[in-house]
This record gives sequence, C-alpha cells and structure tokens, in this order.
Amino acid sequence: MGTSNKTRALDKKEAELMSETFTGKYELRNRALFILGCKTGFRVNELLRLTIGHVIQNGKPASRITITKTKNKKPRSVAFHPEAQAAVMEWVKQLESLGITKASNPLFISQKDKSQSMSRIQAYRIIKDAAEANGLDGTVGTHSMRKTLGMRAWEVTNGNIYKVAEVLGHTDVNSTRHYLDIDQTEIDDIVLSV
Repeated sequence: MGTSNKTRALDKKEAELMSETFTGKYELRNRALFILGCKTGFRVNELLRLTIGHVIQNGKPASRITITKTKNKKPRSVAFHPEAQAAVMEWVKQLESLGITKASNPLFISQKDKSQSMSRIQAYRIIKDAAEANGLDGTVGTHSMRKTLGMRAWEVTNGNIYKVAEVLGHTDVNSTRHYLDIDQTEIDDIVLSV
C-alpha cells in the first residue's frame, strides 16, 4: 500500500488533474490532503498527525509547518506553499463551520469520528480513487505525493540531489535516489552527450 518503491511521482498535469477530481462532502479535506502532501513532501503518517494548530498560528495561516515526529526522528519544518495554504484554509473554514476549532483538533478528520484523524487506509483510498478517476496507472499511491515534491525539487535544482535530500528531510542521499523517477533513456542521453 503506497510504499516508496512501488509508487511513482506525478507529473505537473497529473497532479493538477488529481487536485480537481475530489468531490462530495469531504472534497475540501481530500483536496487539502493531496495538495499539502505534494507541496510539503510529508509522509502520509506525518500528514495525518497534523492538527489545526500546525497550520493556524496566532489566528493566521502559519508561514511554516513544523513536525517533530518524523521517520528519522529529526524535526522538519517546511514553508507553507501558497497553493497548499489556500486549499488547507478552505478546509479549515469548513472545519470551523462544523465547530471544530481547537488547535489540538486533527486537521484531516475521520468521517466516523471527528475527534480522530482519518486512517492511513482511508488516505490511501482517497489518493487511489482520484488516480483511477483520471485513468492513471496503479503505481499511484500516498507516497506519490512525497515523490512528486522530490521530482519537482530535482527539476528546480537542476538535479542537485543534496538539495533534494534536504527538501525531503533525508539524512542520506541514497534514500533520495529512490524518489527520483529517472529512466534509462535519460541516463543514455547523458552518457551520449558528454
């Protein structure tokens, strides 16, 4: 289910298509989860641990989102991208209309128990359903959001793997290599051009 070695990054068009796919009662929540995942590179467990207090500080949207419980136990702070901020703030307004306003409330609430965060399985289903609705192959899962940020960072930094490792919060660039969808044709083109 959505593991890093079985999923792929989304290209820009695919990510845009998926972000427009969500519908229904939890449309804003699901869109916010997806866009925030693609713009922060947080793992799904990290996204699901977020609270309202992570994204709203002193009554305003935070400029950074900081998480302390990460896979490598190293705190990570990421700029709150304007696109993610807009999607999350729309969702927060809906939470407020439901009376969910405490900083300690989960950001991505469960449909069954609004005092709890949705499950990893539910997050996986949301992403998988959006991918299928757009005819994307079966290699899209929750980790695709993280890989999408990795690939965008790779492109923006002109292939600087050390900067991409920092963006993803990796302590070892060997981990970062597994996030980059570089095919053999690209490698061949490099070899033939030098």
